Amino acid sequence: MTSAINEIIETLKNKIAAEPKTDLIKAAADYIRQAKDRLQSEGTTTAAACRQIKELWPQYLQDKANYMQLINETGAYKTATWNDFETSIINFNENKAFNSKLFGRRFPEGTISYIGARPGRGKTTMLINIAMDALQQDKQVVFITAEETTKQIIMRFCLRQAYDGKTKMEKPRTEFIKYIKDKANKKKTPYTDFFDIGTQKVKNLMLNNQLIITPTHGQSFAELNEYISLHDNALILIDYIQHLKTDDRYATASRQVQLQTISQTLANTAAANDLIMIAGAQFGRNVKTGGSEKPDASKADTFDETSYREAGDIEQDGHILIGIGKDPANKEYFYSCMKDREAAPDNGRLFLMETDFPFSFMQPLKNGQGEPLEYKNDKAAAANKNKKKSDINDIAEKFIKYNHDEKAI
Repeated sequence: MTSAINEIIETLKNKIAAEPKTDLIKAAADYIRQAKDRLQSEGTTTAAACRQIKELWPQYLQDKANYMQLINETGAYKTATWNDFETSIINFNENKAFNSKLFGRRFPEGTISYIGARPGRGKTTMLINIAMDALQQDKQVVFITAEETTKQIIMRFCLRQAYDGKTKMEKPRTEFIKYIKDKANKKKTPYTDFFDIGTQKVKNLMLNNQLIITPTHGQSFAELNEYISLHDNALILIDYIQHLKTDDRYATASRQVQLQTISQTLANTAAANDLIMIAGAQFGRNVKTGGSEKPDASKADTFDETSYREAGDIEQDGHILIGIGKDPANKEYFYSCMKDREAAPDNGRLFLMETDFPFSFMQPLKNGQGEPLEYKNDKAAAANKNKKKSDINDIAEKFIKYNHDEKAI
């Protein structure tokens, strides 16, 4: 019996040595379960198995001590020290953060933030404009597309770079494709000069690895996460989180659990590697079935921090949460910051966006002083301000009902 236990201990020690980041509690639980199962399989009763495990507990404690020494030596788990803190302050480089000129907010390293919206509200377009903002500040951008093809994304970047707010054309994408083909054949089109500058700019950014566009198609999430961790000085943009797939071990888990796992893993990767991540997230997606809920076409969108729970309960990981909405009645787009761990959020206030979707253009609309213009639909604004309050009331009611006692609050 003892040899069987020792064999399990040795197997566990080898596993820990091979995977230093194995959780200690899980390792202990694995040890106890394996020891009990092995003993029972050899005909030992549960009671007898537990007695033998108890007798060998000092051995396990020694193994645990060896394990703690191992992870301390490998740095898998590193306790914070004052020297580390002091050094981080002295070497702190504000330039590593991304200061968004679009939203007037700071996206610090080591964090993940989310841009949320219902289907068709411009998540991809907004991420491309955030990328352009970062590129203009000489930041490297890694744009990870899990929805559109790289061809579509590169075309979007070229159209956005060419956009001047003045030139009008009925079908920019069609004209751009014609421009690329004619240019290859050394022909000049009516829009050659218009597209030339922007296209060359995007081409140079890609050739210099300032702009990296990566598809997720065919990659496992583990491979994608490893790839992301390599770009420590870049702004990582992900379009979008619901299109990322977990590894096979989560295949039987609910979609909500899968999305939580993806978000937590990305947040941990950002924190461990001092990365800045901004990911798109779709509101109104039923995480249990994977389907999308269509918004009421007659009403302006409403959203708040809890809207991210529809996207898989991921709002807890976000450093900054920004929502984008639309008023179908007047075709106006608006946004609001619902969470910012470093600054005050917008507290239900909505601000106008200016858009030209054929050119993948989408930005906050600002006045002459550079201040964002507030969206004036009082009903929509009131609905956004009251939504959080009603959600809290709903939670409180459920809590009271569950405890059968109002005093429990």
